[in-house]
Amino acid sequence: MAPSFPLEKALALAARVRGLPEGCTMRDGRKWRSIPFVIFCSTANAATLSLLEQTHARIYPSMDPAIALDLIQNVVDEYQDKVLDDYQRFGILVRVKNGRAQIGPALKKRNQHVESEYYHPAGDRRNNRGWVTVKRDSEGIRKDLELFQILLDQGAGEMEMHRFFEEHPAILMEATMSIPLSHSPSFARPRGNKPDFALSPILGPHRDKMIGLMELKGPTEKNLTQGFHPGFTAKVHRAVDQVRDYARFLRDPANVSAILRAFGYIPDDPQLAVLIGRAPGNTADGEVWKQR
Repeated sequence: MAPSFPLEKALALAARVRGLPEGCTMRDGRKWRSIPFVIFCSTANAATLSLLEQTHARIYPSMDPAIALDLIQNVVDEYQDKVLDDYQRFGILVRVKNGRAQIGPALKKRNQHVESEYYHPAGDRRNNRGWVTVKRDSEGIRKDLELFQILLDQGAGEMEMHRFFEEHPAILMEATMSIPLSHSPSFARPRGNKPDFALSPILGPHRDKMIGLMELKGPTEKNLTQGFHPGFTAKVHRAVDQVRDYARFLRDPANVSAILRAFGYIPDDPQLAVLIGRAPGNTADGEVWKQR
């Protein structure tokens, strides 16, 4: 019998997720079947509560939104702490510094045949070369913003900004609602070409199989020309041409293997982006920016 009430539907969804295969994972090896569900409802009966045994769901009475958000945060924090514990058991370096929980390269090769409740090593497609932030509290967010502002104010170059976004992926993740993949894919033709970042959907490919490609330049680069017919600078146009080339490389049959390794699927027409320079500093430049 199909569920007829919101609580039953929510529990049925949680049960279906709990029933996913062990090898159904996110890019970092976390199992989809183990993610927590938080359900708020005004009533619950014995029949619906019996479904809880088949899920990772928690049911709470309806409450003030602010209190509910704190409760959800606590559930998420508890889940992330369990994931970090599993990482350590598998030899992955974990450290907590300045309000950030970060992981580093594994101390030893992951055993593909051993797994835990939350982590499936064979599904982990990361290749960390340094520390990467996977969890932040309010202090961690403040530290990230302070460091980002320092990089902008000191005129950091492209490589410095790239390293920052690699170490703190949540910045791009929250801005684009996607997972930033650094220097991926590495195309076979032309060999050695790779975008600064590919932006993969957080929940995986949808019907349109989207992917984003982003070219990154430094914050000191000039965006606009001056004069009677102001417009984008040659640097902007070159960056646009560059990311359009990457989109063209995605359609080359010679690159199918590299694309499948990077994304796990062949994307349709990608969304393209260039991150370069700073926002216009005055009204006149702002108008030119909008026009162009």
